[in-house]
Amino acid sequence: MKKRSAIWTQARAVCPSLATTLAWLMILAWTGIVRAQTVPVKETPDSAYTMHVYTDLLQVPAIVLTKLHDNYRSLTTQSFTLSLEGGPRFHPTSVRLEGDDPIMLAILFDLTTDNASMFTSFAHAMSTLPPEVLSARDHISVYAYDCQLVRATVDKPATPAQLQASMAKVLSEGRKQARNGEQQSCLPGKRLYDAVARVSQDIGELPGRRVVLVISDGEDRLSVNDWSTVARFAGSKSISIFGIRHPYKPTTAIVFGHSGPIVENSDPFGMLCESSGGLVLDSKSSNRMMSKQIQRVITILRDRYILEFPRPANGSAGFYSIDVKIDDPTAIIRPAGAAFPPRPRDPKQPDGTVPQDPSQMPLIGSKNAESQPE
Repeated sequence: MKKRSAIWTQARAVCPSLATTLAWLMILAWTGIVRAQTVPVKETPDSAYTMHVYTDLLQVPAIVLTKLHDNYRSLTTQSFTLSLEGGPRFHPTSVRLEGDDPIMLAILFDLTTDNASMFTSFAHAMSTLPPEVLSARDHISVYAYDCQLVRATVDKPATPAQLQASMAKVLSEGRKQARNGEQQSCLPGKRLYDAVARVSQDIGELPGRRVVLVISDGEDRLSVNDWSTVARFAGSKSISIFGIRHPYKPTTAIVFGHSGPIVENSDPFGMLCESSGGLVLDSKSSNRMMSKQIQRVITILRDRYILEFPRPANGSAGFYSIDVKIDDPTAIIRPAGAAFPPRPRDPKQPDGTVPQDPSQMPLIGSKNAESQPE
């Protein structure tokens, strides 16, 4: 105690102002402690401060391949430029590979296709997939389509046991139910696009990266919806459509140009898949080839780039076409749909809400703005 008094006396003697300052600091510190004990602190029930942030970020998966179908491995935000409905181009705010994001995979067996070995090969390949291709974090739904569309498996974990059970069920009970008592296939009334639209509607609100994989020859005859309407609907649900097809039968269309009629080959099923952010893979009806194509589809999904950007400042709810480019003009790029849900009406923002910065938001152009889906 004597030693402390000596130090304090020495401090006052050497620097009176220092001693006075120390005295005031002690008084202020004590006052602060008293206030902290007497004034209640406004806290949330879990004693954590709540910050309100509007979720106006959109994530769009995009296939990005070289012209030889190789992958780009090191693209960044500056590698991409995006445009919505022909609006000004902008860079995404974040870019990453899809990786192990959970996949919601809906498999549609088009049993009107006159190739039974195609379905048995696919079912065998799915039942014997290597365990690292799909996991319990991924989910599957399985459909059979002929005279009617039936669901054989609804939103189940993609475990090896479940894959085997689902494939066995769709080719037994599913095939019988899809025929709906008819003696022959309902090929003349085939409505493949409508079936794809119905499957898209079923999985449209499920969690995960939503994908429809169609096993079919790709032919359509009497659908109410054309391929472009179904592609836009799938895009509004952030669904990509892939196809495994055998055999491929190109159709022909007569186009009248300046020099007269021109016969062109068309592939509406391919355009449906590519417009939704997917691809069509042609395959042979062999277990080995089918297994390779299935694994190729999953690899393409895992290697997609997830492009994140803010909701446009002038973007109302609806589906918008998105154009994605990188520096390589020969790149094959297939983005999924860009759809914005309605903004919740919040006339009074709660305390702690982070305001949006319109200067950081992209703008939507006028291309196709009048044809938003219901």
